[in-house]
Amino acid sequence: MRASAHYQCQECAGHISDAQKVVAVRKGLWRPENPNAIPGVRSYHLSREEIREAQLAHGVTDNHVGIDSGHAAADVYAHCLRWGRIVPSRQPGLLPIHVGWTPMKGRERDASWKDPETKQPRPYCLGSAALPHRKFRLPLLEFNGDFLLDILTKLRKGPEGAGGFRWELTGQADEEYFRHLDAKVKKPEVIGRSGKVQVIWRLRSGRWPDHLLDCELEQLAMAMIHRRLPWATIAQPEKEEVP
Repeated sequence: MRASAHYQCQECAGHISDAQKVVAVRKGLWRPENPNAIPGVRSYHLSREEIREAQLAHGVTDNHVGIDSGHAAADVYAHCLRWGRIVPSRQPGLLPIHVGWTPMKGRERDASWKDPETKQPRPYCLGSAALPHRKFRLPLLEFNGDFLLDILTKLRKGPEGAGGFRWELTGQADEEYFRHLDAKVKKPEVIGRSGKVQVIWRLRSGRWPDHLLDCELEQLAMAMIHRRLPWATIAQPEKEEVP
C-alpha cells in the first residue's frame, strides 16, 4: 500500500510518488499564501482531505490520527468529529465518547498528570475538548511539550540512553526537516521570586521555524497514549538547575 501511495496533481491529475515529491519540493518555487508570513520562514498546511488521503494510503486507523488544536480549536474539533464513531462509556453514568481523530494540545513545562494505575506523574493526559453540547465527549490529548522534547533528545542520541528504543526517519527527511527539529535549545532563566535559575527549552529566535518539531512531539504523545512507547522505560530527564 505504501508503494502505491501518491499525490494527484490538481492541475493535470497526474500521479506524483513520494520519491518524485521529494525532488519537486527541493526544486520547487515556494509562494507564500499568508500575506503576514515571516520572511525566510516556510510554514506548512495540509487540508483535512489531504490528511484523510494520507491516512488511508498508509492504513492508519481513525483513532491513531492526532490533529494539533493549538489554533482554531473549534474548527479542529468539528473536523475530528467527522472521522470515527460514538461508543458508550465503560464507566456507568458518563457520556458516550467519540473514538476517532483526536485533537491534541501542548502545555507548559510544568504541566503534569498522574497515571491512574501507578499514581506516578506522566507527561500526557486524555482530557475532554470543549464542545457546545453534552451529547458525547471528544477526547483531547494534552501533553507536556518540554518533557517530550527531553525524551526526543534522548531518542535522537541513540537507543543506549533511550531504553533501547530506536528513533528513525524516512529518506524524505531533509535539511529543512532537521532545521525544524533543532529549533529549540536549553537556556538558563531565573524562575519566580526565589532567584532560582533553571535551564528551559526556548526557540533559538522568533523567526526560527518549529512546525515539524511540534509534529514529532505529537507523534511521541500519540505513541505513549496507545502504549507503543512506554516512556517510563526511557531515562527521565533530570532537573537542570544552575546554582
